Amino acid sequence: MTRRPLILLVLVALVPALAGLVVVTAATTPTATAAAIPAAVVNLDTPVTTADGSTLPAGRLLVGRLTDPQAALTAQSATGATQAELDYSVVSAETATEGLADGTYDTVITIPEGFSQAIVDTLGGVPTAATATEGLADGTYDTVITIPEGFSQAIVDTLGGVPTAATVQVETDPAAPAVVGAVSREIVSAAASSLGTTVSVAYLEGSLAQAATIKDGLTQASDGASSLSQGATDLSTGLTQASDGASSLSQGATDLSTGLGTLDAGAAELAAGAATAADGTASLDAGASSVADGAQSLSSGATDLSGGASALAGGAQSLSAGATTLASGVDGYVAGVTGARDALTTPQGGRQVSLADGAAQVADGVARYTGGVDALTQAVTTPDPATGTDLAQGAAQLSTGAADLADGVTAYTGAVDTLSASTTQVAGGTSAAWQQCVADHGAQDATCLALEQLVGAMGTSSDVYDPATGTNTDGSPATIQGVMSTLTAQSASLTGGASQVSAGATGLAGAIGTDSSSTDTTTVVGALNSLSAQSAALTSGASGVSTGLGSSGDVYDPATGSGATLAGVLNTLVTQGAGLSTGAADLSSGASTLSAGASTLAGGASQMSTGASALAGGTSSLADGTSSLSAGAQQLSTGASGLAAETSAAAAGASELATGAGELAAGIGAGAEGAVELSDGAGTLADRLTGAADSVPSYTEQEAADLAGALAQPVSVSPVAGSEPSAASSAAPGAMSTALWIGALVIVSGLGVLTRRRVEAPMSPARLAVVSLRPALALAVVQALVLVAAVGVAGASIVSPLKVGALVVLGSLAMTLLHGALVAALGGRGATAVSLLALVVQAVCVAGAVPQALAGVGASVAQVLPATVLNAGLSSMMLGAVGTSGREAAVALVLWGLLSALAMTMAVRRRRATSVSALRRELASE
Repeated sequence: MTRRPLILLVLVALVPALAGLVVVTAATTPTATAAAIPAAVVNLDTPVTTADGSTLPAGRLLVGRLTDPQAALTAQSATGATQAELDYSVVSAETATEGLADGTYDTVITIPEGFSQAIVDTLGGVPTAATATEGLADGTYDTVITIPEGFSQAIVDTLGGVPTAATVQVETDPAAPAVVGAVSREIVSAAASSLGTTVSVAYLEGSLAQAATIKDGLTQASDGASSLSQGATDLSTGLTQASDGASSLSQGATDLSTGLGTLDAGAAELAAGAATAADGTASLDAGASSVADGAQSLSSGATDLSGGASALAGGAQSLSAGATTLASGVDGYVAGVTGARDALTTPQGGRQVSLADGAAQVADGVARYTGGVDALTQAVTTPDPATGTDLAQGAAQLSTGAADLADGVTAYTGAVDTLSASTTQVAGGTSAAWQQCVADHGAQDATCLALEQLVGAMGTSSDVYDPATGTNTDGSPATIQGVMSTLTAQSASLTGGASQVSAGATGLAGAIGTDSSSTDTTTVVGALNSLSAQSAALTSGASGVSTGLGSSGDVYDPATGSGATLAGVLNTLVTQGAGLSTGAADLSSGASTLSAGASTLAGGASQMSTGASALAGGTSSLADGTSSLSAGAQQLSTGASGLAAETSAAAAGASELATGAGELAAGIGAGAEGAVELSDGAGTLADRLTGAADSVPSYTEQEAADLAGALAQPVSVSPVAGSEPSAASSAAPGAMSTALWIGALVIVSGLGVLTRRRVEAPMSPARLAVVSLRPALALAVVQALVLVAAVGVAGASIVSPLKVGALVVLGSLAMTLLHGALVAALGGRGATAVSLLALVVQAVCVAGAVPQALAGVGASVAQVLPATVLNAGLSSMMLGAVGTSGREAAVALVLWGLLSALAMTMAVRRRRATSVSALRRELASE
């Protein structure tokens, strides 16, 4: 068995066992070991002395219930947690605040100042109604349990017969796991239940003590009744005083009537002012609506501007790329024109003269050749005036002329050969320059038209000039290459003829011939006549070639047509080429600047669009507020009008009151004396009976039921509304991290990344990794975006979709690269086994009930694995959790991706290496 299958079998056997061990250990640790939750108890209460002289340390009692009594906590705890397993610390407020800031404590329970005093005040008959809420001071912490200022008051109200349940608030960090809040509430509930037992006992003791008070109060009520009997005899005196009071009442009623008249006038003015305010707020409401509409239009326009700026940026980038390509083409064109000019005006290939100079030499040689032919013909056909028909002297002259002719023909043929080779090079360079010019400037450009004419004049290497017709042999107009072809072809004949003339000078008499007009080339006269006939055409052709090529100093002017030679045109093109190169470079630089500016414009437009959207939202809120203001102003106007009407009625009633008060004063005079004593006795009886009634509680059936419920659970615990995130938001980071790991495994396995056949493909390891993972990475991006959208649809709150989406995409890419590296190193089955084991470990770390329960190796693993790192980053971004930030998570995921890519490349290189033992096994199998 080879090493790889053996490793695979071991992994397959160990994966279930390791997974079960990790899951069971993680599942039991967070719930049973509640000590993982650090908590601080802050007692700001001070003990107070009650009416009977005893000391009441209510805050200290509650601290004792939280930190000490094992039985109370164990009896009420569903998990069996005890104080021995809780990590509570009684600290100062400053220490608790610092601990929350640096993460020392996850929970802070605060007992406010005046806790004991509120209980004593209520027991002493001075009920307090102070209520306050101690909230979570910093969103970094897991749980804050607040005992409000009204906590003691609620307990004392219950003791006094008012069924009011005291509530301890438990507020948890939205980013903390749900179990943190549950464990905190459970522990505080146990302590509150223990304290409730003490409160119930205190209530019963107070009730028994009130029984004696009731007895004393009833005795005092009896004494008061006796006094009432004595006071009735003095009723007359009291009625007399009542008569005096009635008179005063009559005067006061008159004053009241006058004051109400003044109030009536003021109410009328208030109604008028309220109506004016209502009209103004209506106008303000209309203006705010117009502002809101304008802000919406601005937001829409800003969005359109952002899109246009983005399109402009894309076009500018394309322009920049095109300008760069144009600059490269212009440089090539300038180089081609310069090469053609140099080939024409500068000696090439080790030759001594340039093409233009060679053409001039050819023209001179042709002139010398034709002059010699003419002179020889003249000497042969014209008798010498001095000697008449002296052939010997003529033969001698002919011999000398033949020698000169041979030299001229030799120079001529050499020049013709040089000129022919140079003409071919010039023709090729001219044709290339014309084609480049047409490609860059178009066929109608003046320079291109001149080059086209020059290309036509140069002709092709297949052209042959016919001196008899003055055209090429195919009937086309004569060309430079055609003339050079004819001259080259005739060079051998000319050289041979000159040699024959020189060699046959001694036999001149017989070979000269007798007919001066003969064209028979077998005779000297005939051959000379034939050569003389061709001299004009040769001279004209050589001169045309030299003139067409021009000299190195010629410069072509398209405006006037001067300097229209090949050298002149090429010199002009070379001069223009520098400007073209500079212009193309400037165009490329300007296009790059334009592209950068367009990108900046696109960014600014995007920011403007965002600001305009925010402005639209604000103006919409302004419009809503002005609508509410307008409605309130209308209500004020209506109320002011009603007040004005009621004050008028009140003034009339005050007048009637004054009249009735006068009549009352006259009617009660007779019984004034007895009423005084009766009033004293009745007052005494009322005081005694009131004290007795206050001491004896009296309940309705509903009040009795409420009091029983409050006594059964006098202290309750409730979470602060909105402190805990929704289930979807809390589960989203862990769910996305685990789902991306599974998705990466499915992608790599489903696409068959880095199979054996692909590993053996003829390409480098790095290129093989890129080609193999390209579709997998693209699918990973799509998978991540779809996952973010699905989580949002499921109800999770995603505050920053772009940042969350970017981090999720980065995590998906890193996990896909890691799975590719596992496949490259371990093969498909081995990679699947390792991935599943890592999935179990990461799932336990991600879903751990209490974060502090992960200690030692577990905590170290949770900080480095891709899924746990991604979960921490997403928790920070979505829930505000403390720990790994989104930026730190992104850096860690990038490192995972880079290391995975490197490992994949090295694994492919290792798999391609064949050891000697492997070769032996393959040979043995064959």
